[in-house]
Amino acid sequence: MAGGLHMVASGEATPEQIDTAITDGPGLRWPVQGPCLTFHLAGGEGGMAHMLDHFGPSLKEPWTRLDAPELTQRLRDDMVAGCESEAAGRTFADLAAERDQLSGGERQRAATARALVTTPDVLLCDEVTSALDVSVQASIIDLLRSLREELGTAMLFVTHNIALARHIADHIAVLRDGHIVEAGTVKEVLTTAQHSYTRDLLANTPRMTS
Repeated sequence: MAGGLHMVASGEATPEQIDTAITDGPGLRWPVQGPCLTFHLAGGEGGMAHMLDHFGPSLKEPWTRLDAPELTQRLRDDMVAGCESEAAGRTFADLAAERDQLSGGERQRAATARALVTTPDVLLCDEVTSALDVSVQASIIDLLRSLREELGTAMLFVTHNIALARHIADHIAVLRDGHIVEAGTVKEVLTTAQHSYTRDLLANTPRMTS
C-alpha cells in the first residue's frame, strides 16, 4: 500500500497502472485484481475513500516497514478517483463476485495461458504455487513441466519451496540476503550441499512426492 501511495504521490503511476503491472506484468500472474483495487474493495461500499479515511493514518505507525508519504487531500483524492475510474462503474458486489469467481488453481492456469500466448523464450515463474493447496500445486507443476517440454520454453522459478525446485528444476541457485551462496545442478545442490545455509534449508523442508 505504501509503495503504491508513493508512486501516485510522485506522479509516476496511476492506481490503474499499478494494478495492471501486477495483474498483467511479466511472468506468471494470478491475481485477478491489483493492490489498489483490492484495497478499494476492502473499503466496502465506501471504497478507497473509506479505506484511506479510516486506515490511512495507521501508515505512519512505527511498526510499519515502509515510510509512507504524507496522506494529503490531493493524494487521497487521486487514489479515490483512480480506483473509481478503474472500477468503471462496477459496484462492491460486482468486484467481490469478480474476485471470487475462480479458484486459485483456475486463476493460475489462466495466468499460465495468458503468459504463454506470445510464446516467450523465457518464462519467469514467481512463487507460482504459493497459496495453493498441495493437490493443486502438483497439477500446476505437472502443467508447467509438460508445457516446457512441448514448447521448449526456458523457465526461471523464484520460490521458497525447495520441494518445488527439487521436482521441476535442472539447476538451482540458493540466495541469502540477495546473494547467491550456492549454485549447481539439482543433484549437486540438494544431495551434496556445501553451504551451511543450504543444509539448514534442506533439513527443515518437507519433500514433495509424485
